[in-house]
Amino acid sequence: HVHLADGRFNQGLIDNCQRDINKYCQSEVVNKNDDYDSNEDDPDSNDNDNRKKTNDDDDRVTDRKMDGGIIQCLRSNYTNTSITLESQCVLELIDVIQTSKLDIKLDVKLYQNCRKFLKIECIGIDQEDCLKLLYQKNKIDDDTCKEQIKRIIREGQVDIYADRALTFACQADLLKYCNDIPIGSGKQLQCLLSMGKSVTSQCQTILQKRQELWES
Repeated sequence: HVHLADGRFNQGLIDNCQRDINKYCQSEVVNKNDDYDSNEDDPDSNDNDNRKKTNDDDDRVTDRKMDGGIIQCLRSNYTNTSITLESQCVLELIDVIQTSKLDIKLDVKLYQNCRKFLKIECIGIDQEDCLKLLYQKNKIDDDTCKEQIKRIIREGQVDIYADRALTFACQADLLKYCNDIPIGSGKQLQCLLSMGKSVTSQCQTILQKRQELWES
């Protein structure tokens, strides 16, 4: 799974997002490579090793190998409505975003910054959905975690499949009404919303919840 979080391990992403990376994420490429190489060459090296010793084992791999700055940068540009990424890059990103929904640790920044809430409040339930609800109820008192939750909320607005709880509840409706609508740019979400009361009650319920969340 390493390649999912760190752009340099994902050849498809590199090939298809090269122009967008050069345009929007150049600082990430330079910094990440310098940082990464120096650590590889020198086993006694600096912060990274010290930092990973303070974390427990299951987090160490995430810290050490999955510092996904490039992908993080592309993801935040993907949700920025004033920026249009190239369509091939968007397809790669959607793939990465959807895969990271299966395991919250692959969304490195979200996991690192919201870990304390995840470990106390969100055991045994859809973790991203749990974070969104905590955010909505004003129970997140950490600004860096808040920023990450805002990002995943925006991702769900752009690509409905980036919102697992919503996709799950509205699966039948998506197939029935929105199957031929392309992913991205929020088009499938708009399609569902335009169906009003025609969608199933479980889909209506979560759409209502999400509209309250977007307003908050």
